[in-house]
Amino acid sequence: MESLTPVSTPTFMPSNAGNSVVIETNADALEATVISYGLLMIFVLAIFSFVRNRYPKLFNVRASVPDLYCDIAANSNFGGIDWIWNVFKVEDEHLLESVGLDAVCTIRFLHLGFNMAFVGCLNALVLIPVYMTAEVTDANSDTDNWLSKSNIGYLRNQDQRLYATVISSYIFFGSAMYLILQEFKWYTTNRHKFLSRLSPENYTVFVSGLPPEIRSSATLLEHFRKTLQSDEVFDATIAVDIPKLDILVAKRAKMVDDFEHLVNVYETTRTKPTQFHSSFLLGSSNAGAIKKLSVKILTINSEIAEVIDEVEELQRVNSVEEKSDDPPGLRKMDSSCVPVSPSTESDHEARRDQLVEQIVDEEEREREKELAMRNGDGRARNAGFVSFKSLMATASALQMIHSAIPFEKLVFEAPLPKDVFWANVGIRHRDLQGGKLLALALTIRLCIFWTIPVTFVTSLTKVETLKKSLPFLDDTPQWVENGLKQVAPLALIGLVAILPVILIRFARMEGHISETSLQASLFTKLSLFIIIQTFFVSAISGSILMVLEQLKDDAINVIVSLLAGSLPEQATYFMQYVIIQTTIGTALELLRIMPLIESSVRSRAGPNLTQKERDSVWMGLHPVSSPKEFDYATFLSERILYFMVVFVYNPLSPVTCFIVAINFLISTAVYRHQFIFIYPPTNDTGGKLFPTAMNFLLSSIVIAQITIWGVLGLKKGAAQLPFMVLLMFMTLLFRVYIGQQHFKVAEYLPSTECALVDKQNSSRLVSLEFLKDMYLQPSLKCKTLYPNNLSKETFMDTLLKYETNEPSKY
Repeated sequence: MESLTPVSTPTFMPSNAGNSVVIETNADALEATVISYGLLMIFVLAIFSFVRNRYPKLFNVRASVPDLYCDIAANSNFGGIDWIWNVFKVEDEHLLESVGLDAVCTIRFLHLGFNMAFVGCLNALVLIPVYMTAEVTDANSDTDNWLSKSNIGYLRNQDQRLYATVISSYIFFGSAMYLILQEFKWYTTNRHKFLSRLSPENYTVFVSGLPPEIRSSATLLEHFRKTLQSDEVFDATIAVDIPKLDILVAKRAKMVDDFEHLVNVYETTRTKPTQFHSSFLLGSSNAGAIKKLSVKILTINSEIAEVIDEVEELQRVNSVEEKSDDPPGLRKMDSSCVPVSPSTESDHEARRDQLVEQIVDEEEREREKELAMRNGDGRARNAGFVSFKSLMATASALQMIHSAIPFEKLVFEAPLPKDVFWANVGIRHRDLQGGKLLALALTIRLCIFWTIPVTFVTSLTKVETLKKSLPFLDDTPQWVENGLKQVAPLALIGLVAILPVILIRFARMEGHISETSLQASLFTKLSLFIIIQTFFVSAISGSILMVLEQLKDDAINVIVSLLAGSLPEQATYFMQYVIIQTTIGTALELLRIMPLIESSVRSRAGPNLTQKERDSVWMGLHPVSSPKEFDYATFLSERILYFMVVFVYNPLSPVTCFIVAINFLISTAVYRHQFIFIYPPTNDTGGKLFPTAMNFLLSSIVIAQITIWGVLGLKKGAAQLPFMVLLMFMTLLFRVYIGQQHFKVAEYLPSTECALVDKQNSSRLVSLEFLKDMYLQPSLKCKTLYPNNLSKETFMDTLLKYETNEPSKY
């Protein structure tokens, strides 16, 4: 059985490590954190409970703003402190209707964490007495704090109590796998309900890698009608390059906003503004600013309409050419147009006239094409969207292979129409692969670099270790050491907060076509960063200085020993991290501190003459009545660390489970409240991040079991190691089992459900006209745009009469 011991006792352990691995934890630091941040949490909850009903526009946005109306928020009778338990009374089915599947998946993710931590708490009720009643030896006789006595480090080597560690691991990880399986069942059911809704993204697919012969809306539509049943394809839209049009549309939008503000100024002051401070320097002594801007809006409307007409004409020309059997630009001539031995001169002239007429038509089409493509506008891209009349046709298109050539005619789920990044639709495959490779290289480089600040921050908690390497720290006062132990988790939270800002830039290089896929990429990168850097690097950084020389000789042996020896010792640090992050996050979230600051700046710097202006977003600054969409990727990736902590420490330092369980419970209550009363469900993707999150949990379980196995090896638990190997094998089998079909079944709507919903829609005569032009580029949708605070007739009246003394509304 000795061969199962992973490593020999590492030389970086204390001198008595040959007898036992003693894990010292700082109970005083944990107690100080619990008391200080616990009091802060109570204060925040008390303040919020006092003000939430007194300021409904700030704390009950979804009942105050008609566009964000939520039935639960409007009809709730939550009083003062009782909101904390009343939010748990709202059933998931009711929540789904009001907050969306993404929000409910997030809430259940937090509740899953609580359930797992609660199982760990039940185990802890047995493990803590088992650990604390261990035999006192020379190795642990100096341990005098309750926290160190309550973890596995207090046991002597080869202690029979290590069986309790293994048994608790079986109970905990078995329960975790069962809970994950149950969550998958719930998610699959509700994901299928989401996919069967009458919404554009459920009836549309995104197609990339289109060959030149089908790069027009008409030919793309015709292609899918030939591939699938022709009566099942509703519409197709090809993406086109329209750089000039995009610029014109952006300018027009700014002009209209400026005009609306000028009218508001006039309404408010009853004076003619002659100058308006904006990107357009308007006004003069002879003409009002409104008059000048009216002319500019009419002019740019005409120019935009002309460009849109040119782009549409080019699409029509391309459709005619691409349907021809000849290469684009050539028309196939009828045989009667070819002059072959004319019998008479008149026949010859007639045939010649036909040929000349055809050539002239070709030249005219080429001139139209050249005109439409000036400045690049109208050039077709290699991607587009196809909408179908049934869910069955959509599902068929998604799961078919449409070309024998790799990367050609690739079909994906369509994103929400409002989330499409049109600049990335139709990026060349070469550029797309290059962007992904560059993003990967930069992410790896950042991960390596990020080790430096994380190591420094974590080393602040290990002043004793630093003193050995830096002798000038020997005279450090005790209060400074205690302060550093409180500051270190806070500093690490700050480092984690910086990561999304950097990683989102890398993710954008990958050419994602929608906000949904961009957020999925960000979630993956953040989760990996947090597991690698925040958990593992911060856990071993305090011992790195002591083993640098040994890493050169036996890196693998030292790293395994380092992880197994250092992770249990960092239990206090991670408990502090969880407490501080949850408390600060709760304070910022409930009291809406950042939105209040942002709204304050916006109210002082932005337009505020009318209620519409006060409620509008200005230069990215949101008023409190217009909350930002919830950042699911960042939030969920940060909670992956909580799961990792409870997975690793549930048998090693059982007290951790109580801390994590309480924090998961508080977070569940807080975000149930926020999803009901604050956040709009406008970015609901149907739980797209949930499968990725489950994948990370399964991987974290395997990593945690390997770590526990390493700790048992350091404790020389040769008798217990085979049981841990068996548990790891069972976990891998579970991961293989759930990876076979569960993810795929949840991704697509089954054919039986497709047929049932299609039949119901047909019997109800459900119209799908809403799909028309839903995935048309926004710049192509509106040829003319006028201010909202004036009718078109009043706008024209203002233009004609503003400078005269004739009566006008303005």
